[in-house]
Amino acid sequence: MFKRNQIQKTLVLAGVTLASCAAFAQQNETTTASVTVQNAFTLTEVDALSFGTITAVRVSGTTSTLVLNPDGTAENPTGNIRVLAAGTPASYTVAGAASFTDLNISVAADSIELSNAAAPGTNPTFNVDSFTVTDGTATAPITSAGLGTFTAGTAMTTDVNGAMTIGLGATLTLADAADASLIDGSYEGQFTLTVEY
Repeated sequence: MFKRNQIQKTLVLAGVTLASCAAFAQQNETTTASVTVQNAFTLTEVDALSFGTITAVRVSGTTSTLVLNPDGTAENPTGNIRVLAAGTPASYTVAGAASFTDLNISVAADSIELSNAAAPGTNPTFNVDSFTVTDGTATAPITSAGLGTFTAGTAMTTDVNGAMTIGLGATLTLADAADASLIDGSYEGQFTLTVEY
């Protein structure tokens, strides 16, 4: 009898303990989880690539070149090119990208042709190739295959605001071919720069 009363008391106490764990009041609220995707950012050309004003004559057996570095410095021209007015590298700004993020940079073609639209088709043309790029900390070659990191080991990385400034240079070449005089005027060609995550 004593044991039965003891068991009953234990069960009653256990029931009180279980009852004390039940909530006295409860409120539920359904809420929303979300994420906004913004893959787009802004790439703006500040300055176009210009090799300045030069004198040039095509001479058989001589390849003439002018190298314009992405930091604005130019190497002494070779062959039959002389500089009358210095050129300027192309420059671009990136804005609205993710902060501290590496960007890949490429050009659509490894070489483009500059021609004078006012000249006859037999007039000599220039080639532009050997593109190079800098973000102000290091310089590296850039091709249609793309650029992930500098050869110097420094990544092309956006700043805390998701911004970056890019300088782009290249080499201007007057190919080795038959002697010819070039008609005065502007020689132009286009290339496409791609910047992506």
